[in-house]
Amino acid sequence: MRDLLQHKSRVGIILLIILIALYNTTPISGAFSIIKRPIAWAGSFFYSAGKPINNFVFAITKGTDLIKRQEQQEKQIVSLIFELEQIKANNKFYGKNFTELSNLFVSTIIESKVISSQFNAGKHIILINKGTKDGIVAGAPVITEQAIFVGKVIQVDKNSSAILLVTDSSSAIASALSSDMSVQSIVRGKKGISLDMELIPQDADLQTGNIVVTSLLEENTPQGLLIGQIASVKYTEGELFKTATLSPFVSISSLSNVGVIIPIDLKQ
Repeated sequence: MRDLLQHKSRVGIILLIILIALYNTTPISGAFSIIKRPIAWAGSFFYSAGKPINNFVFAITKGTDLIKRQEQQEKQIVSLIFELEQIKANNKFYGKNFTELSNLFVSTIIESKVISSQFNAGKHIILINKGTKDGIVAGAPVITEQAIFVGKVIQVDKNSSAILLVTDSSSAIASALSSDMSVQSIVRGKKGISLDMELIPQDADLQTGNIVVTSLLEENTPQGLLIGQIASVKYTEGELFKTATLSPFVSISSLSNVGVIIPIDLKQ
């Protein structure tokens, strides 16, 4: 039996070798080409016919996830657009330039360039290229052209000035809700990267996304400058005040030009 199997294997190998030789040396290769054409056509037909089925299966298995992701992205875009429109609607200074803001505040605004950002004696500050010779004075508020509150001047030299950023831990600014200026609080910097809103009355209606601005109680500072947006609210039953975490509107990396507001009573 074993000899018979070995014999058949040898015969099969010999026949395969002969067939390969005939294919490459005789017209039999043309016959194979004729056979290949209908096979290839049939394969193409079944592939085309099966494509809609594959698409349908993909739509069921993967398409639903893609649709959900697209819907989530659309909701995020709509939310961002709504927030931007809310900022514009609730802040009459938004979209102005320094000249227009100067007229609104009835104050001089000295446009300056940010030349560096550094830590000095534990304080996070930025330096600008204007100083006493330009009329800069200590205590003056600093803003962007979008009416975003940056911080206050804490030190002035002849040709430069240092500004303590609103996000610095030693910064404390009187603030209010843009939608309800009667809700007064204090905004403190947190580790140079975020803001805490403190001493909020317990009956104040705070919502995530509310805009926080400077209060009329903040010395030498126009009311309504943008500070940040409420990211979360914290309240413990029995406490007199609520607290909130804010996302600041100002970003140190994006600061290039700023304006220093010089109120009439601060002019030298």
